[in-house]
Parts: sequence; C-alpha cells; structure tokens
Amino acid sequence: MLRKSNVEQTVVETLCQYNPMLIIEGAAQIVKKEIAVVCKRGSGCPLQKKGYEDVFNFSWTKLHDYLQENCPAFLSVITATVCDVSPPVLSKSYQHILLTAAVGLHGRSQEMSLVQYLVGFMLKHGGCTERVTIIF
Repeated sequence: MLRKSNVEQTVVETLCQYNPMLIIEGAAQIVKKEIAVVCKRGSGCPLQKKGYEDVFNFSWTKLHDYLQENCPAFLSVITATVCDVSPPVLSKSYQHILLTAAVGLHGRSQEMSLVQYLVGFMLKHGGCTERVTIIF
C-alpha cells in the first residue's frame, strides 16, 4: 500500500526501472527551460559579465551559487556526470562541474563566454606563444 507522501517517488522509481528514457526526456525538458532563462541577455549570469571588475573578481563559488539558484536541474545533471556525490568546494571535481557547465552554456549562447575569455587571457599572458591548430 502506498502512502500519499511516497507516491511520487514510487512512480519515478518505477519509470526509472521500466522506461528510463521517459524520465530522461522529462529531465531534458526541465533543463532546457532553465537554460533558456539563464542564457537570455541580461539574465545576470556571471558568464555574461565581461567587465574589468567581473573578470578580476570571478570565482567558481559565485558561479556555482548562481547556477544552484537559477538552474538546479542543469547543475544536478552535470554533477551526476562528474561524480557520485556533491564534491567539496574547490576540489578537482567541483571545478570540472563548473567548467563543464560554462562550456555547455557557451555552446548554447556565445555571450556566456567569461570562462573562455579567462582561459584565453591566462594562455596569452601566461607565456603561451605557440599557436595550436585543431583539425577535425
């Protein structure tokens, strides 16, 4: 017998077992809606801000807090991709999660490019002098 409080969990567990693609498609729709809002111009996402203060005051923690507040499903999916449990702040896994999010969001909107700008800045001013060409 099911209690009202665990009916939803039971339905989800049953769907996960017998039709996981239905759950994945539902999760994808949720993530798409979250990301559409975050990628809009003027959304306040730290990845859109490329002013002097924004560049030099960037932190992974600020980006994580923004993503946790504005697109928790997206962040949850990426976290599940990188590791089994929520990693400690500033651990290697934590940085991989946020870098993956930054790359994915930039793929959706070229305005979400602060991390790519920072990487280019570090390479240029950090002594990288050789040009690398990638052929696909």
